[in-house]
Amino acid sequence: MSRNVKTIMLLIVVAVSCLHQEGNLASYSELFKSTAFAADSQEAEARYKQGIELRKVKKYDDAIAAFTQAINAKPQYAEAHYQRGSAQLDKGNYDSAILDLKKAIELKPDYKEAYLNLGAVYFRKRESENAIASYKKAIEIDPKYTLAYRSLSVAYRNLKDFNSALEYAKKAIDTKPDSAEAHIDLGLAYEGINDVGSTVASYGKAIEINPKNSLAYKNRGGSYMKMKDYEKAVQDFSKAIENNPNYKEAYANRSSAYYMLKAYDRAIDDCRKAIELDPTYTWPYNVCGLASEKKGNLEEAKAYFEKAVGIDSQYNEAKNNLSRAGKAIKEAETIDAKLQEAFEKGDAKTINDMAEKGDPNAQFMRGFMSGGGEGAKQDYQEVFKWVKLAAEKGLPGAQYFLGNMYYAGQGVKQDYQEAFRWFKLASDKKVIIAKCILASMYAEGKGTRKNMAMAKQLAKEGYEAVNEAGSETCKNVWEMYKLEKY
Repeated sequence: MSRNVKTIMLLIVVAVSCLHQEGNLASYSELFKSTAFAADSQEAEARYKQGIELRKVKKYDDAIAAFTQAINAKPQYAEAHYQRGSAQLDKGNYDSAILDLKKAIELKPDYKEAYLNLGAVYFRKRESENAIASYKKAIEIDPKYTLAYRSLSVAYRNLKDFNSALEYAKKAIDTKPDSAEAHIDLGLAYEGINDVGSTVASYGKAIEINPKNSLAYKNRGGSYMKMKDYEKAVQDFSKAIENNPNYKEAYANRSSAYYMLKAYDRAIDDCRKAIELDPTYTWPYNVCGLASEKKGNLEEAKAYFEKAVGIDSQYNEAKNNLSRAGKAIKEAETIDAKLQEAFEKGDAKTINDMAEKGDPNAQFMRGFMSGGGEGAKQDYQEVFKWVKLAAEKGLPGAQYFLGNMYYAGQGVKQDYQEAFRWFKLASDKKVIIAKCILASMYAEGKGTRKNMAMAKQLAKEGYEAVNEAGSETCKNVWEMYKLEKY
């Protein structure tokens, strides 16, 4: 029993004693009723406050139990019915939520919040017309109820009635011009009628009002994607991530923007981060697969597509991509066998034909042949041409070889930054000797800023790798730059 209830019961005892002395039993009966009502009200209020706190921390079952106790103590408690209905909504118990919210409205006919949440229940049940009727009733009660106008905009957008969605988003802004969320609703409605310029402007206004609004940045980035302005899209998705480092959708969207910019490594980094945040999120698996495919890593691409389809068997785009990757792998196996046979026979014509058709292994081999091998004259510019084609398709050996050509200025103008870039790509694909050359470039500050700590780290990693050529090169780097005794 609470302290307040104990106090009230003590007062009852004192009062009864006095009334007995006066012989006024009728007055005693009235006093008991009024005092009992006060005790019930105190208990109802205590349980109601408890329920509010429990709902704040998302302990919905406990909150519902507390509100039920409040209602048992005070059956006409409209706010307790409203809060219990809202907790039922939070939990997904929609039918129970409707009963409580309707009871709250019965007890308090001008209860605009109860109408709003009743509309939210109907919206989640996909009963859009009932949702709209409830939202409009809330507006009848309070014509300046911003949340109700916003909810109407969302409901009409769900029905693809974008003109009505625009109308109510604008009314929400009229009632509260500094609502970033209302401007986002307006932007979403403009998206529905493909007015990209107005969409960007609406999200821009939301950002102006609240520069920390991650959703506004993410949505505007999506609009820039539609405009094919991928650089601006990356900037906006990056701001969304800066404001919310755990925003999986922003990482997934930025990975798509990087993919469109042909920055496949960055695309893979971002989609992997999105997957780390939510391993059931299918879209980033698909983007990772596409980027891996572009890099020539067909097995890796296939694995990503398989994961996406495993999570969602109805994901048709990923299913189509999986089918394509599987066919490409089989074709590659056939081509590899044909290429190996041509190489063993010294069949330059077959290798040249396969290179012309775009096979990266044949292109790499053609490059070697151009350097003085069988079937072609020595021509380093021709070597560079074919090796670069193979490297751009993600062939690790070609990437390492191209790095050497840039480093030495062979067949191309010497360019340490480009050499560093291609060695880095090869190193990322486990070409150990590339890691060792990167160590020397860090030590000398060639193509990158001088960084002895990175030089030491890479040389140590390369030296410890099980790769004789790489180990020897890294050992030489370690000794040459005196990176301490190893």
